[in-house]
Amino acid sequence: MNRAERRRQQKLARKADRQNPPEPIVNIDAQAIFQQAIQSHNANRLDDAIPLYRKYLQLQPENQFAHSNLGVALQSTGELEGAISCYQKAIAINPEYADVHNNLAVAFLEQKRLDEASQSLQKAILLKPDYIDAYNNFGNTLKEQGKLEEAITAYQKVISLNPNYAEAYSNLGNIYKEQLKLDEAVANYKKAISYSPNLAEAYCNLGIALYAQRKLDEAYENLQKALLLKPNFAEVIMNIGTIQKEHNNLDMAVISYKKAISCDANLAEAHNNLGTTLYEQGKLDEAITSFKQAITINPSYAEAYSNLGNNYREQHRFDDAISSYQKALIIKPSCFIALQNQILTLLYDPKTNNAELFNRCKTTANEYIDSQNIERQTATEIHQEEQLIRVGYLSSDFRNHPVGQNILPLVKNHDRSKYEIICYDEFDKEDEYNRQFKKHADKWRITNNLTENQIAKMIADDGVHIMVYLAAQFDKNRYMVAVRRPAPIQVSFGSGTTTGVKEIDYWLTDKVVHPQDHTEKFIENLYYLPNVSVFPIRDGTPDIKTEPPGKKNGFITFVSFNNPVKINKSVIDLWSEILQKVPDSRLILKYKDVLKSDIIGGRIKEQFAQNGIGANQLILYAANDSYTEHMAYYENADIALDPFPFAGATTTIQAISMGVPVITLMAERSIGRLGASFMVHIGCADLVSNSKKEYVEIAVKLANDHNYLKKLRTSLRQSLLATPLSDGKKYTHNVEKAYQDMVEKYLNEVSP
Repeated sequence: MNRAERRRQQKLARKADRQNPPEPIVNIDAQAIFQQAIQSHNANRLDDAIPLYRKYLQLQPENQFAHSNLGVALQSTGELEGAISCYQKAIAINPEYADVHNNLAVAFLEQKRLDEASQSLQKAILLKPDYIDAYNNFGNTLKEQGKLEEAITAYQKVISLNPNYAEAYSNLGNIYKEQLKLDEAVANYKKAISYSPNLAEAYCNLGIALYAQRKLDEAYENLQKALLLKPNFAEVIMNIGTIQKEHNNLDMAVISYKKAISCDANLAEAHNNLGTTLYEQGKLDEAITSFKQAITINPSYAEAYSNLGNNYREQHRFDDAISSYQKALIIKPSCFIALQNQILTLLYDPKTNNAELFNRCKTTANEYIDSQNIERQTATEIHQEEQLIRVGYLSSDFRNHPVGQNILPLVKNHDRSKYEIICYDEFDKEDEYNRQFKKHADKWRITNNLTENQIAKMIADDGVHIMVYLAAQFDKNRYMVAVRRPAPIQVSFGSGTTTGVKEIDYWLTDKVVHPQDHTEKFIENLYYLPNVSVFPIRDGTPDIKTEPPGKKNGFITFVSFNNPVKINKSVIDLWSEILQKVPDSRLILKYKDVLKSDIIGGRIKEQFAQNGIGANQLILYAANDSYTEHMAYYENADIALDPFPFAGATTTIQAISMGVPVITLMAERSIGRLGASFMVHIGCADLVSNSKKEYVEIAVKLANDHNYLKKLRTSLRQSLLATPLSDGKKYTHNVEKAYQDMVEKYLNEVSP
């Protein structure tokens, strides 16, 4: 129940006290004072009413109604302790006064004294078994206690007593919304509106539920109706901002969030949402202020701590980021996004070693699992005579995204005579890639409104034999569904490190990503593909200019178009050494429009400057351009530099496809070897270094070998096209071979 609804319901609960006639009064002066107090109270002149009640009670201290009414007036001004004292005095005079028990409960509820609120409401209901407001408030209390099924029973009792009680339907909708039973939530909000067309809160919550169902236009329409009824309804304005953000209209979203805050400065969610939008705009200092304000208002706001951690990560304040995620998880052990972000930050942090990473993955996974109500599923068995193997893919990235670009050729080329493909979409934002996935999948499921138990049940009900969890630690991926064991074979694909989940059987990799002498630890069994990824050259990729630009420019241009969070001080130090050893060379950095941020771009400039690299050698570009426009920047590049310990993947393939060689480092763990895998597979193992010293040597040698650069310029794209790295059919055949091996192993293990 949101605060606006609770205030409205509390007002209804308090109204009766003012309307009860006072008991007979002997003192005529006292009676006049009491009547003046009631008149001021009914006119909402509480500053006048409160001293009049107090003056009257000095004359008539045993009047239960006066104590009750003073309590109501104090509660209306936020003086809860004073109100509680007044209600308790009224009850001491008359313990059978049901309305006061109800009002006392409402005051306790505002203070989050839930057990005391529950006891008072039970007394009110015992005294007055058909007390509708008390049952409704009892439902509110049970909901706050997390007793959702009991709260539903309380609201249903309200409806049985009064089928037209709109607030009960609205409150039922709130519970169903919290349970992610969105169809039921929408139905109850619509019933509430049918009985009370001016119930702005119901329109607001209906809009929120419709948004969760991805019905954005209908959601916006209902939020606007709520706003017409209550023009300064902060929660509505905030949710309008969320829809604007969904449409990538960040400037308008910021305006809406700030307006919501102006209407209710204590709306923590609006501060948090403003922070996330400012973060996306690269305004990191302002974003930090917003997240901290959200936490000040609500110190238990786990998601705000997680978002604050993301902000610190972008600034390379990795220790502060980890601390923020850990605070989020202490507050809310089930805050999965904080768990994901914590692991992701460790992958970026060059101080993290493999043992620490493994222990953290395993520990956080176990802690998260312990915080959950895990409903294990009965997975569909695979039989020897199975005609079709059902493969499920769960991802938030079935869209124009590096994972989507990598996985679409696989989904598109599966042999439909042997495999049935079911996609479980956690994002559900349609674009051309998303439409292609839907076209090629045999079944399409939307999961972003479901709990992990519900997703697992859906997978089990679909009879999936092999369940594949894509890019576990990234974006909004829900790999903890695997804990429920909804499929007999479970696979991690594109993960940044181990999932730490023992129910995941395999991790798809290749022998460069995980060489024989690797020291990385993991829960899963490794399955080696010939190559771990596939990236066909996209439509819209420009033609290659055959002459490297260094010949014409008279200097070598290095580039890196990776996320700046990968460009740590160790990377900058190494790249600075290369720039110093290659006379007159340049380095171009670009990643969307992120480098326009003074904090991010400023950090990078400052760290290069400390190494003697000035503005004449370091060029930062910031542009939210199209794919074709972005790829054209490679026309000015001679050599691409790969960061570490978190290497590039899409950026490496893009550079290769434009004839630009990539210098990369065989890092200590798999996330740092993707670039090496690509370079080895296209026949350029000589550009893969095994140490930082060798990295510099290779870069300097290549920069001074114009003939080799020209040869690579004209041959790299063809080399890429000649490998399974860009051959969707061959790659799919290799993955299907992996699935066949997994099925055979499963059958051998289960057969008597």
